[in-house]
Amino acid sequence: MTIQPFRPDAMTSLRSSLLVVAVLLLASSLPSCVAPFVPPIEPISSNLLPNPSFELGSGAEPASWDLRVSGVRVPNEAPSWAQAGPARSGSCSVKLTSSSAFGGDDPCGTVVSCESTEFIPVNYREAYRLSLYARSTSDGNPYLTAMISFYDATKESLNNVCGSGAGARVTGSEWQYLEFVFYDVIPPDSAYAIVVLELFNNYQPYSTEPVWIDDVEFVQVELPPPAHVDIPAPELRYPTGGRVVSNPITFEWDPVPGAVKYQISIRADWEVGEAGGYLWATINDTTYTADLSYIVAYPEDDRFFWAVRAFDEQDRPSQWSSAHIFYWYDH
Repeated sequence: MTIQPFRPDAMTSLRSSLLVVAVLLLASSLPSCVAPFVPPIEPISSNLLPNPSFELGSGAEPASWDLRVSGVRVPNEAPSWAQAGPARSGSCSVKLTSSSAFGGDDPCGTVVSCESTEFIPVNYREAYRLSLYARSTSDGNPYLTAMISFYDATKESLNNVCGSGAGARVTGSEWQYLEFVFYDVIPPDSAYAIVVLELFNNYQPYSTEPVWIDDVEFVQVELPPPAHVDIPAPELRYPTGGRVVSNPITFEWDPVPGAVKYQISIRADWEVGEAGGYLWATINDTTYTADLSYIVAYPEDDRFFWAVRAFDEQDRPSQWSSAHIFYWYDH
């Protein structure tokens, strides 16, 4: 898996809250900001979502869920609460339909979403699995995205870190099981989360066919420990020691014997894990030139951390190198 830099144009539906999306355990056409791992993934909690099958509710919306169009609550328009199915269990589901494709009146198409309305308690440095069943029409091929929005103990949005995205094509009229795992992405100040399921036509091929969602589950899981190898972590060469740099920035490190590729991470705070990542990239060289001008939320002191890890031919990572600091003011 090649991990790419975060592209703000690919996440135009980001609201003010932090949206962090994690690894999809099925085929995905988007890169992920979190390294893959191998199942089994064991749940250690019951389902943390209320009304996961959308059976309860009144009026036009299921209880504990909010149906939105382009981030604005429009309960009587698409998406809709499908009280008469199709449903995988019971008689209800949620139907998402993106009515315009990329390049239409809205440059990103119509964004429709189904969002949990009750705050879900989460813990820093724990792992969570979001799973659901989805289906489309016989000719459908829409793209469904799963996200988590994090909040602090006062239920204020954590909007100081950029997120990244992953999702899946929902193809055909049979119910498909989708599983997303969020780990090492929860900011230290997080106390609560909200689940966001979105459909929008920003990824080719574009599709205006609907998606039905049912039996959503959000549980805490226990992950196997990462499989590190005995190759050393890279030694960083430039920039180090708090150097002030200009854009574009060329990062350099020493080669590692036995390494076939390297992964670089640039973060606002090394302690917050992947949630603090401004850029991820996997390269086969010991230099990488980055353009940070796309960043939408800069650290207040313009201080950045960066580190590199190596991978062997079996795609197993070394430990991360020591994180080094640099300053960048070109914004």
